[in-house]
Amino acid sequence: MGLPALSGLHLNIQIPKKYKTLIPQEMLKKRIPGCKSIYVCIDHTPEIIDEYFDRLDPLFAMIRECEDGLDIESN
Repeated sequence: MGLPALSGLHLNIQIPKKYKTLIPQEMLKKRIPGCKSIYVCIDHTPEIIDEYFDRLDPLFAMIRECEDGLDIESN
């Protein structure tokens, strides 16, 4: 969602606040600032953007596992 230079993440699920905390927490562990908004600029190369999504993708898998019953507090 949002403008091309300020894209956002919208989670249409039961407990999004916990996931909105989980995403930046896990991204920071990978040394990438991550939150529900992404501020992009001309210095963001395709490689940087690909790396961002490569690091974000496993978090979506973790969210799916949590939606399927995994306790989010255990992560």
